[in-house]
Amino acid sequence: MRISLILLLVLVLSACVDHPEVKGLDIVSIEQTAETLRAGAQSESTTLTEDQIPAAIKALKPKEVRVDNVGVYIVLQRNPLQESGLYISPLWGGITSVSGGANWMPEMKKVQGITYTYIL
Repeated sequence: MRISLILLLVLVLSACVDHPEVKGLDIVSIEQTAETLRAGAQSESTTLTEDQIPAAIKALKPKEVRVDNVGVYIVLQRNPLQESGLYISPLWGGITSVSGGANWMPEMKKVQGITYTYIL
């Protein structure tokens, strides 16, 4: 019983992701690249293949990149329960943070410009 609880605790703690570190990233270049992707996107979300990911984003070593006409999700961390990364969208205006909570709504923090870190 005790071993099961320890294993469960280890699993829960290892399942946590945090907002990614953005210090040292060229946010302006990432935003410009993401906006080019978003401008050509359909309304439905599309996951880019490895060869479709531009160099400025590929340098981040993303787990996945999803694009729609609203924004671009760059997934940098993922486990079976959560993911986190960068979200680039001009449609959020002056919002500086969003508290998640609902399954579909990520927790977001503004980095600069139109770039946010997120946890979903």
